[in-house]
Amino acid sequence: MYELIPFGGLRPVGLFGRDLDRLWEGLLGDLVPGEEREAGFRPSVDVKDSPDGYEVVADLPGFKAEEVQVELCGDVLIISGEKKDERQEEKGEWRLVERRRGSFRRGFRLPEPIERGKLSAVHRDGVLRVHLPKLGREEPVKVEVKAA
Repeated sequence: MYELIPFGGLRPVGLFGRDLDRLWEGLLGDLVPGEEREAGFRPSVDVKDSPDGYEVVADLPGFKAEEVQVELCGDVLIISGEKKDERQEEKGEWRLVERRRGSFRRGFRLPEPIERGKLSAVHRDGVLRVHLPKLGREEPVKVEVKAA
């Protein structure tokens, strides 16, 4: 037998993914210091791991480079920013405001040491790219064991 599903009863997978994100945040919430959960803007972030280092790419539409901060505190990379309301009221009232204002703060714990002096961050066309080179590892040295 078939069941009737009310119109709008099936939610897109994207919403389901956000629900899972919220569940994990609730369970693991304070594992990454520096993360703030506000009801507002939360940029989407991709993290790429390569043999040379990590690349963190954050979508920050509408943000200028001077409105974004990147910090490394211990083993935690913190990306934050604030977008202030720049509207100047002249005549009339706003009926609809969809552009977001406010601040965000995202924290990412790094799984291994990086070269702190070689960090770089570039903001272009609303996308922030942070490059974190991994600390060079010394090759293992074999030591000959001699019989005594």
